[in-house]
Amino acid sequence: MCDPGAVLCAGSSIVEGGNMTSTHADTESVQRQQVTDHGPPDTARLAEVDAVVDAAARAATEFRALDQEQVDRIVEAMVRAGLRAAAELAGVAIEETGFGVFEDKVVKNYVATEFLHDYLRGKKSVGVIDEDVENNIRYVAEPIGVVLAITPVTNPTSTVLFKAIVAAKTRNAVLFRPSPYAIRCCERSVEILREAAEAAGMPRGALQVIPDAAHEVTHHLFKHPKVDFVWVTGGPKIVALANASGKPGVSVGPGNAPIYIHRTADIKGAVVDILISKTFDSSVICPAEQTCIIDDAIYDATIAEFERMGARLLTEQEAEKIAEFAFGCGDKVSLDAVGQRASELAARAGFTVSPAVKILLAPLPSDLDELAAHPLVAEKLMPVLGVVRARDVQHGIDAAVLVTEHGGLGHTSAIYANDDDVVDRYGLAVRTGRILVNAPTAVGALGGIYNNLTPTFSLGCGTWGGSSTTENVNYRQLLNIKTALSGTRPIVQHGTVADQCHRKHEVASRLIRPLQAPAVTVVVLLIAAVKTQLVMWHFMEVRQAPRWLKVTTNGWLVVLFGALLGLYFSAV
Repeated sequence: MCDPGAVLCAGSSIVEGGNMTSTHADTESVQRQQVTDHGPPDTARLAEVDAVVDAAARAATEFRALDQEQVDRIVEAMVRAGLRAAAELAGVAIEETGFGVFEDKVVKNYVATEFLHDYLRGKKSVGVIDEDVENNIRYVAEPIGVVLAITPVTNPTSTVLFKAIVAAKTRNAVLFRPSPYAIRCCERSVEILREAAEAAGMPRGALQVIPDAAHEVTHHLFKHPKVDFVWVTGGPKIVALANASGKPGVSVGPGNAPIYIHRTADIKGAVVDILISKTFDSSVICPAEQTCIIDDAIYDATIAEFERMGARLLTEQEAEKIAEFAFGCGDKVSLDAVGQRASELAARAGFTVSPAVKILLAPLPSDLDELAAHPLVAEKLMPVLGVVRARDVQHGIDAAVLVTEHGGLGHTSAIYANDDDVVDRYGLAVRTGRILVNAPTAVGALGGIYNNLTPTFSLGCGTWGGSSTTENVNYRQLLNIKTALSGTRPIVQHGTVADQCHRKHEVASRLIRPLQAPAVTVVVLLIAAVKTQLVMWHFMEVRQAPRWLKVTTNGWLVVLFGALLGLYFSAV
């Protein structure tokens, strides 16, 4: 999930609203807070950071001594604590970041605790976790050690809950580096989980936060010898820095999910799914739908259905105002635009829509070159959905591919169609780790809600997006898994190598001794050649009966080879 704080317009601020069920308070009473960077840390502060890492390393060592039952007890205590605090943490997220939807943040906290626990329950993460009896192979799990976890402003509590519980399941110590715009969210989440986990037996120091806003602290940790693994959920810049650190890790970058609606799709069903998904937490979750490509044959009907269900089709001028307000700094997004309700976003951009409007539909060019140059082809962490008219299937697929190449490679895409051939063509062309068919992307890609995907708040983007996996990242990515293989015993178990070779020679000699006479060999091979030729004539449907003298050249070659072989064995 993308962290817009990493690609923030200069001078943008966080909006802090007082309405717990929406993204903002009265516009005139909105307070703004700037994240203050106090400059690079001094030597004393870096020494304090080193002490935190040392404590985590000691905790990781102690964690290794716990068995599966003890680990699962800690995990369950954390899940229960996080579940009880789901509403409180959602409120903290709204207050600190100023965007998103309170109820949806509660749901995300449920996914990161209860849904995650349903998936983890009964899964082994200590010692022998799997066994291949037939091949005498056992798979043994070991923890990684100290994990540095970078968390975003867009999911500031759910991502912390998720990563902390997964780290505990795998006996890893975790150090959180939250977005500077969501430090309080991270600290409160960790405080709640740590109290419950340590009471259940987690070693002290296994769950900590390093809240410094200074980038130098992050760079220091990236190079720290006692940090074993870097787990990034953030924007493209922090992903690139993590990948350049030289540390093993998983980096999860931005999403820019295209949706292709084919003419065979169920229009009403597709529109409902997209609206549910795009409005979820005001579209600050990265797998959310970003650009909807619609077949020409159903374009007008689909737009009409969107409008009937509460969307608003923008004029060209209104779309330009949204683009200027949200992306006026080029490829950087303004935090003032992120996660606002459609009516509030429109007001900030300079025009008015009804408070009942759910999302804003922004018409985008059908010409692919023009589409590539349009600012709204980028990821839009706001209730704005680009719409493109597709001439045909290939044009629709090409447009979807283009969208992913503007910030969404490896992440998520979707297609609505009831034509398997079209679905297959789309799946082969689009380079995303998750391709949802007739299903929403935001709540679908997370897993555990609409489908049986692994629940996660860390969606791998593969090598396309600078990650090591395309999977929904979960506990197995935080394990070192050893393969213990039991070797099979040889047939000859005693004696020296020379003795074993002699015995093997004796066995072979007994097998070939009947063939050592040249005459016997010639007769045997001649019979085989004749039988082979008869079979060949039979399948070739030769009408005339074969004669002994009409044995083909290939048959005589077999006879000659048999004679030579017999002479050789006679001479041995």
